[in-house]
Amino acid sequence: MSSPQTNLIIIGAGVVGSALAHTLSSNPSLSIIVLSPPSHTTSTSLAPGLVGQLNALPALTTLAKTSVNAYLTLPPGAFSAVGGLEIASTPEGISILEERLKLAHDAGLEAQLLSFAEAAKLAPQFVKPDEISKGLYFPTDGVAEPSRIVDAYQASARSNGVTFLPTTALSIERKNGVVTGVTTPTGTLPASQVIVATGIWSTALLEDLLHIPVIPVAHPYIHGPSRAVRSKESPFVRWPEKGVYARDHGECDGFGTYEHVPVAVPAEESAKKEWDARGRGRGG
Repeated sequence: MSSPQTNLIIIGAGVVGSALAHTLSSNPSLSIIVLSPPSHTTSTSLAPGLVGQLNALPALTTLAKTSVNAYLTLPPGAFSAVGGLEIASTPEGISILEERLKLAHDAGLEAQLLSFAEAAKLAPQFVKPDEISKGLYFPTDGVAEPSRIVDAYQASARSNGVTFLPTTALSIERKNGVVTGVTTPTGTLPASQVIVATGIWSTALLEDLLHIPVIPVAHPYIHGPSRAVRSKESPFVRWPEKGVYARDHGECDGFGTYEHVPVAVPAEESAKKEWDARGRGRGG
């Protein structure tokens, strides 16, 4: 006799919620529903997609390496191992690259310290050669296409019986401290387990249950004008000293920066914002 199924609701259908649905759908004892808000642009869909594996925290390096291995099993186009390149042009910055080279090797990651001429050959559209700067190259880093990753995970989850509902979670219902369901605009869905995978929107959803110290902030990322696809893929490039990064999107280039004051934004709005010339986020 088979065991009764557990009703599980995953709130959020970005990369975290979709990956969870894909992974958990292999468990036949779970009946899974994923709630995907129809009116919001998810933060996943707006992510620049840079996947650099080396982090000062070993746990995050392990997480990134595991993520890359998982992405490489997805259909073509979800992840491209084009490499990552970090550029430094001061003695202090170059010293940091040398330290990161050692960290990379200690973590089992491929990495090479390049002359600037060598670095410029890898990404000539972003890097111009000089006699001072150096580059740290990570050949197994790459760029992800978040929407394709989400589509792949959702397709896998659906094939295992997961239901995706285009609706918004208004609250998590409880009785005597036990979760009983999730209320939506059209009614309450019963559930004995709920996973919240709503990123910056989690604070508002869970305000009656617990405090989550998450503050949404704006981040500028722009796409350049359309152009012909280049014949050769290039690594994404980061300039840590300047807080700037760039990547090739195929038919255009993308540029982002962290060199600005933090700009808090309301979590209730869409993740997509405008950005004015003075470096301030505006509601979109």
